[in-house]
Amino acid sequence: MASLTNLIVLPLLLLATFSPTPSLCYVSPSAAGVHEGATQTSAYRTYIVLVKPPPSGTNEEGHRRWYETFLPSSHIGESGEPRLLHSYIEVFSGFAARLTEAELDAVTKKPGFVRAFPDRTLQLMTTHTPEFLGLRNGTGFWSDAGYGKGVVIGLLDTGIYATHPSFDDHGVQSPPTRWKSSCKAVRCNNKLIGANSFTGDNDSYDYVGHGTHTSSTAAGNFVTDASDHGVGTGTASGIAPGAHIAMYKVCTAEGCEESAVVAGLDAAIKDGVDVLSLSLSSLTGVSFNKDPIAIGAFSAISKGIIVVCAAGNKGPTPRHWKK
Repeated sequence: MASLTNLIVLPLLLLATFSPTPSLCYVSPSAAGVHEGATQTSAYRTYIVLVKPPPSGTNEEGHRRWYETFLPSSHIGESGEPRLLHSYIEVFSGFAARLTEAELDAVTKKPGFVRAFPDRTLQLMTTHTPEFLGLRNGTGFWSDAGYGKGVVIGLLDTGIYATHPSFDDHGVQSPPTRWKSSCKAVRCNNKLIGANSFTGDNDSYDYVGHGTHTSSTAAGNFVTDASDHGVGTGTASGIAPGAHIAMYKVCTAEGCEESAVVAGLDAAIKDGVDVLSLSLSSLTGVSFNKDPIAIGAFSAISKGIIVVCAAGNKGPTPRHWKK
């Protein structure tokens, strides 16, 4: 586990970086009940389903078999796509599956069912820079904290451009021995120690640019003589240039499917990240107990992982509060 100083200082920096108004986790659209938005009984839709866990000690394959008992006898839908999209273990006991409204109704009647949420598409959010915080290389608590050395930051985003100079590993120590993830990128090193996709392909490349932006802002290494076409030349770096990066690709140019976000969150907990960053959000809010990602974030926090999320790109705007 990373040093106590790094784990205390780094999240505070990330909180200030990723949103001027930090929140516990992302805010999702309103969900009044299990059937909200499902109007056609024959139309397939993705649902995140929470169920009671199988017996203690059950392995991953055992969890999957347990989840499949809640599904229709045919595990392949009419479109030929598998019904079971994601199997969750660490965030909570549950899964994401493609079901019709009638099939979902049958699932809710099975012993062990807890609740279900319609899948949603979230939007990406943006960040500020270390300069905003007044950080200076070689001085102050930034250097005293070791620039985040030994900390593993997991980002749930659009992927990563692995060959960017921000992800060079000069001066970065080897990954901690507890680290469990694989790295499926064109370049993996002591800086980029994990890269996996949960968007239906096996490609962690960032076709949008957002994931490269947020990961380099969080933990990009020092890059000298950086500039924008010769303007503003200087040294660029992330908040924690000595930290490790693990990218969980859960978003595309079209947005972030909530079921994929939860799958990335589940994998990050299993892999052993120290900090989780989610720069994604929605325009409307819902209580945490109706929010699968909030529930998953609580599981991460209960395991000692610090979760940092954007609170939105808009505002501040005047509001009138009722007493």
